[in-house]
Amino acid sequence: MSTESDYFSNLHAFPEESALAPALAAADIQTWDWDPASSRMRWSARDGGRPGPATYQSFLGQLHPADRQRVVDAIEAALGGGQTLYVEYRSLPEAGTPRWFLLAGSPIRDRQGRVQRMVGICQDITDYHDAIARLRRRELRHSEAEALVHLGSWELDVRTGMAAWSDEEYRLLGYQPGAVRPSYQKFLDAVHPEDRATMVLEIERALQGDADLYRVEHRVALADGGERHVLQQGRVSFDAEGRPARLIGTTLDITHRVQAEKALQDSRAQWDHIMDFFEDAVYVVDLDDRVVRANRAFYELTGLTAETALGRSIMDIMHPHGEPVPCPVCQARQRRRDTLVTLEADHPDNRFGRPIEIMVRMIRGSDGEISAVLMALRDLTRTRATEDELRRLNAHIRLLMESAGEGIYGIDRQGRCTFINSAALRMLGLERDQVLGQPIQTLIRCETDGEAAAADDDALVFSVMASGRGGRSEAELLRRSDGECFPVEYSAYPTAENDQVTGAVVVFRDVTEARELNRRMDYLATHDALTGLVNRHAFEQRLRRALEASNRHGSEHVLCYLDLDQFKVVNDTCGHVAGDELLRQLSTLLHERIRHTDMLGRLGGDEFGVLLEDCQTGEALRIAQELARTVQEFRFMWENKTFSLGVSIGLAAIDRSTRDVGTALAQADAACYMAKEAGRNRIHLYQRDDVETAQRHGEMQWVSRLQEALAQDHFCLRYQIIEPTSGAAEGLHCEMLVALCNRGAEMIPPGAFLPAAERYNLMPAIDRWVVNAVLDWLQASPGVREQLALCSINLSGTSLSDEEFHGFLVRRIRASGVPAQMLCFEITETAAVTNLSAAIRLIRELKQLGCRFALDDFGSGMSSFGYLKELPVDYLKIDGAFVKDILNDPVDRAMVTAIRDIGHVMGIRTIAEFVESEAIRAVLQEIGVDYVQGYGVAWPQLLPPAGEPL
Repeated sequence: MSTESDYFSNLHAFPEESALAPALAAADIQTWDWDPASSRMRWSARDGGRPGPATYQSFLGQLHPADRQRVVDAIEAALGGGQTLYVEYRSLPEAGTPRWFLLAGSPIRDRQGRVQRMVGICQDITDYHDAIARLRRRELRHSEAEALVHLGSWELDVRTGMAAWSDEEYRLLGYQPGAVRPSYQKFLDAVHPEDRATMVLEIERALQGDADLYRVEHRVALADGGERHVLQQGRVSFDAEGRPARLIGTTLDITHRVQAEKALQDSRAQWDHIMDFFEDAVYVVDLDDRVVRANRAFYELTGLTAETALGRSIMDIMHPHGEPVPCPVCQARQRRRDTLVTLEADHPDNRFGRPIEIMVRMIRGSDGEISAVLMALRDLTRTRATEDELRRLNAHIRLLMESAGEGIYGIDRQGRCTFINSAALRMLGLERDQVLGQPIQTLIRCETDGEAAAADDDALVFSVMASGRGGRSEAELLRRSDGECFPVEYSAYPTAENDQVTGAVVVFRDVTEARELNRRMDYLATHDALTGLVNRHAFEQRLRRALEASNRHGSEHVLCYLDLDQFKVVNDTCGHVAGDELLRQLSTLLHERIRHTDMLGRLGGDEFGVLLEDCQTGEALRIAQELARTVQEFRFMWENKTFSLGVSIGLAAIDRSTRDVGTALAQADAACYMAKEAGRNRIHLYQRDDVETAQRHGEMQWVSRLQEALAQDHFCLRYQIIEPTSGAAEGLHCEMLVALCNRGAEMIPPGAFLPAAERYNLMPAIDRWVVNAVLDWLQASPGVREQLALCSINLSGTSLSDEEFHGFLVRRIRASGVPAQMLCFEITETAAVTNLSAAIRLIRELKQLGCRFALDDFGSGMSSFGYLKELPVDYLKIDGAFVKDILNDPVDRAMVTAIRDIGHVMGIRTIAEFVESEAIRAVLQEIGVDYVQGYGVAWPQLLPPAGEPL
């Protein structure tokens, strides 16, 4: 078994035992030998140093913790055969800072490639690292200095093409430091393409020796599309043979300087442009009276140019013949005094022959000293003409004020009247000398409800002067000279001079008649024109407030629904005039029988409603019985005929359980229906568990049924052809009819569900569905549009009075692209007359688009011809009641003839409905009716899919 001494005796001699020892010691290099199997290490001696570590573990213990793993990784890589060991590390310091060492070595292997040992060297390189650090610090300071002044440096070896750039040079050329390899080509790539040729030319001249130092300003094209302006300076070094060897230089960022110079040039150009814009002659003279600057108007006025005027004395220009006494302008300029001088056209110092105004202003520097004189000369010819025109305009305004129908007056800041027109004096009953110069508010402001008028400064006109903004009041009262007050619409506007409020102008209009007209219109909007009772709209508003009171306070009310019995007998026997008189008389009687807190309203033709507020059902039944007795005892006489009536009354309690106004009306209506079904002239109180009322509710199930149909698109369209009686080919004319497609595929005609839809306000939604369906079908059927001349769509009365529906209809037609002249909208006479203003408004609005209108069921009302003048329709659809018996009833034939005649006189075509046979068609053709429609012409057909012909 070999010993440790045997092992070391077999090692090669260490270098200190050889001739290399002095050289290694001089380079501060130690040699080392390591046996991985035993971990033993042997180190050569170091002068004055401590001996090397004896084991691998102790060697690692002397390494700086931050470098230890890196050294271990390098040794293991060398042992694995991947590479030679070469690693720098720091040692743990004995004192002070760590020292740096270079460890190098390689493994020695046996014939099988196994590592026997590892030998190498270790050199102290601390001084080298310190020198590198000092160099880097110097480079950093240099780089920071360059960055501070935006100055880059560069060098180019002309012979090899190698280049070097400082970090700031990289940045100035638009590169990140180190991002590209410096070269002459990369430098040229950074130069703006428009400046590149100039740059190359200057460098070539320098390389040829034509310039010792070249300086070129050029732009750098940046990656973001911007530009940088730089000053490039360079110098060429030549070798002994005179050939260019090296090119060095700097690059300075001069962007801010270039921008400042451009801003200065722009400022001067702007000044010149602004001065040239003035029509006044503006010029600047120095302290020696020489012209140093002038605008276009100056040159035009004097006939000079910049070449002949600048630097010339202003005295020679303005007074070429001299003057015995300096003019006022020259005196002001010589005395350095700001002034404004006006010279009339005949003034001896005015050489221009027209009135002028000359301004003299001193120009002072930052130290307050005068450096030049600014002068401006203005031609007053136009100003004088403007003043004359202003005087004429003021005279015209005074004439307009005196001609105005509104009262107009003005006041100053103290409220004193400065002017007043005749209309104001007439309305106030005052004379002009009573008002001018007086505080007008104390003269005309009216007291309110016996109390003293508010302080003057609370009046609108004073608040307008305080705020500087105009104002308007519609609740002002003014007092006449006789003490009577009258309402006015009152506007006030501040007057100002030099941005300071100087007073106000007041315009007022006597609105006594307008107020009365508005009051009358409001009354008509909420009351029935025939009976004077509140109408359905006002009644529902009051009912809504009662329902809100029930929800808030728990109060109870009762709604009565009255439907007259036998009223139709009076209408049929004596006519509508008699029926109207009956309703007026009966309305007065019923109104006398209710409490003063109750409301009686007319809800329909012969239907009334009574709202009994804060009333229990027992008291409501008593009042209902009193109303029924009043109607029953009432006798109506007309032309020696006497009529007695009855009334069916339905009652519905209103409390917190009542959902809404529609529910309350529906319950009362259902109870009234049950009263009629029970034999008429009866009273029925709505009960939630009432079997008979439940039956009535069965009819009301149409509401949910129709809502479901709208939600799930269960409606469908049919069309019925309308033919001309003449047989002329005008293209197809058809009417669109809506139907309900039942769950069992049964088609339900409109007559079965439209009354319920009208009763429960579902018609606007159904009308919207029809309009959308028709327009969608026409949009998708271009072939049908060529075939179709006119397509009629029915609109209900509730849609007619719905402003939102109006807007929907206009927008939908415009968006569809369907020609508007192809569309005809049908409204019934009853709906049109009931909503006359809305009907007229809608008709006019749609006719502007090109649409046409038909008045359906015409002739059913007594006032048909009277209202016809107001309605600009294109077609009259004669009520089928006159058509179906036209073969046997001469009165019906006369009615149809009359409608046809009046229609043709007014340029309106006529359409007869209910044409059931060829015989009826022949009579209508003989009378001259234009079109016919009915089962005898064509049965309604289901609308085909989009794109298929009718």
